[in-house]
Amino acid sequence: MSQQDIEVVRRLDDPSEGKDVMPRIREAVAHFGPDPDPAVVLAWWAEDPGWRHLHADFEWDSSAVAGVGFSTVKGPREVALWWADWTEAWHSYVYRTVEYRDLGDWVLGQYDIEAQGPGEVPVEMKVFQLWKVREGKVAACRVFTSESEALEAAGLSE
Repeated sequence: MSQQDIEVVRRLDDPSEGKDVMPRIREAVAHFGPDPDPAVVLAWWAEDPGWRHLHADFEWDSSAVAGVGFSTVKGPREVALWWADWTEAWHSYVYRTVEYRDLGDWVLGQYDIEAQGPGEVPVEMKVFQLWKVREGKVAACRVFTSESEALEAAGLSE
């Protein structure tokens, strides 16, 4: 089951791997408008090669990462509103997967990020994301700035 979960996460990530995700996010935000209808967001996700692998109740939790402007969003409407915030926060955002690891109930993804913030200020960082797969789709993501924090959150230690 865990290798299957890794493949679901990979299918979510692969279409955007090594590409600037901001043009597609800006396109989505423009399509959704200022008051996103969850049905419209879900229909858009269904047509996207990567995001079609998100569960309708997808939850994104970055409460462990200071300064990102949100802590937890859940469901298509909140995710769409969060993307709108991202268009203000990032000029560009490119991730490259370093590895996926089976942690049993979670998939751990390690990513190298190259981005440009406001004023095109360059940002390079490493993030660790815990992915939860449910019903064959990605249902949750928790973001951390260190592997040890991610492992601890998954109930494991280094």
